[in-house]
Amino acid sequence: MSKKKLEKYVRSADMGDNAASTFVNYGVKKKPEGKYRLSRILMITGYIVFALAFFVFFATMNILPIIALLPVLTWILVFFTWRFVSIEYEYYILDGEFRLTQVYGSKNMRELCRVRISAMDSVAPYRGENKAKADAFDEKDRICGVSSMDNPDIYYAVFKDESGASRAVFFEATEKTLKVIKYYKSDVEVVKTSH
Repeated sequence: MSKKKLEKYVRSADMGDNAASTFVNYGVKKKPEGKYRLSRILMITGYIVFALAFFVFFATMNILPIIALLPVLTWILVFFTWRFVSIEYEYYILDGEFRLTQVYGSKNMRELCRVRISAMDSVAPYRGENKAKADAFDEKDRICGVSSMDNPDIYYAVFKDESGASRAVFFEATEKTLKVIKYYKSDVEVVKTSH
């Protein structure tokens, strides 16, 4: 047996029987639509207004050398603010636990949801009669981790949070995700996905 194969078997043994086969990590970028698109447009407009105001102010004051700082100051402004309109969602399943995080500008993360798959009341595709059930949840009880609600691969899971209130989490499922969820919760309705 080669050294690489032996290392692979040792790692698999150290992680347990199913750790490698029941791990899923998937991420999507939020598509610019609706309020999110408007926020991006306003942010870009703000950058342009800042650059023009800076230029006009120092040009009228006849302090032209300071105008050379404009690119650096604009870059600093973009660096610290663009992340709020550059959003990604990432979920992973490890040891039967589903975690959904919101990633701002590929740097800052905020956990939106953490729940054991076995504790989920239901997991179903977001279409047909299931769509009506999912849409019945109030906006405050929804956790969205999808690129767009028009995506055909959206699934939702219903669970109870720490306070006992029912919540729905929306995510884009891949075939591996569905297999892993079915491993921990056998009554999941599975439909073919595009990923």
